[in-house]
Amino acid sequence: MVRLSAAFLFVLAFPLAAPGQDGTAQAPEPEPTAEQIAALEACLATVDEEAIDAFSEEMLERNSEITVAIDEACAAGQRSAAEALYAPLLAEYVGHPEVAKLRACLEVFDQALGVTRDEPHVCDDE
Repeated sequence: MVRLSAAFLFVLAFPLAAPGQDGTAQAPEPEPTAEQIAALEACLATVDEEAIDAFSEEMLERNSEITVAIDEACAAGQRSAAEALYAPLLAEYVGHPEVAKLRACLEVFDQALGVTRDEPHVCDDE
């Protein structure tokens, strides 16, 4: 089984909002300052990445049948069915204390930059 890193799972679970999703084009993301980067790094240092990796791997193994069903629903164009299967997995993932800390760090950083993250949309990568 391929091991996915926490960062990879986070990017999958919490993509940036697509340009024009709200009917307007998004401006390019501003460059973070050294202070903003230092603050993010300090916050991320409090996150136990090994715990997230272990939890992510355990979730993927435990829910492999569900993830296959999600992929099949997406392939069949059944987005609402895929979303219904995905919702409890996402809730469990974001409910993990270390994932919550990671999200909080990124939220503060994004707010400082004025970046908006969109909630995940199942099947968008199809």
